[in-house]
Amino acid sequence: MTLHNDNTELSHEAYLEAINIVDTSESLSDLFTRFVDYVGIKVASYHHFAGRGALDFKKLNRYHAFNVPESILKHYDDQKKDKRDDAGVHIVFSLGRAVWLSDLVDHPHIIKTGSVDLTQKALEAVGDGLCIPLYGKGNRTGYAFIGFERAKEEFSPILPHQIQALAQILHLRYGLMVERLQEQINLSPRESEVLELLSFGKSNPEIAIILNLSTNTVTGYVSRIFLKLGVSDRVSAAMRAVALKPIA
Repeated sequence: MTLHNDNTELSHEAYLEAINIVDTSESLSDLFTRFVDYVGIKVASYHHFAGRGALDFKKLNRYHAFNVPESILKHYDDQKKDKRDDAGVHIVFSLGRAVWLSDLVDHPHIIKTGSVDLTQKALEAVGDGLCIPLYGKGNRTGYAFIGFERAKEEFSPILPHQIQALAQILHLRYGLMVERLQEQINLSPRESEVLELLSFGKSNPEIAIILNLSTNTVTGYVSRIFLKLGVSDRVSAAMRAVALKPIA
């Protein structure tokens, strides 16, 4: 881990190595797990919003979490069902830069929208961390939360800029990987979604819940994916997805 208790920022060497990890990751799961482990992140979440016209546009809120408490996961699930906006996300995008979660609690817009209790609960549940707006190709925006289980006062003022830059690189890489899954192996939009989730180790029932499909329908998609990839099992399919190479 790079950010130990006595490190307040990423060294030049560590920063370059983190970039190298993102650039050389060849699967979606590898991209997240290697980055989180190397930097020393304790809790993280990542939202990916496909741009209008993208093959995966209907899956607007693709969400990945690392060590996020169930209470927070439930909040996002409820928010998605109720089609409610997150006031904190709006603030972060309006500023266009990384913001500490603790700084959002007293923000006028949080107070005005009555989101103080919710923001405070999030702070108590996951600790302080950086809320980061992300921008990508084809209007693919994203939003990340990255926490280290340490107070913001313990870090150098340069750290938020370092983490935002790295998260931005990761976001761009993720978008390219998703596009490659769809284009390189000639999958339909739905098949590429299923393969993406399969590469994260999701079972057919889990994929069915995420994509709001029946388990039998997912089983059919998985069978067609196996046929197109020329494999006969889930592990081989995931490994085939790993074969994606960096785009020059």
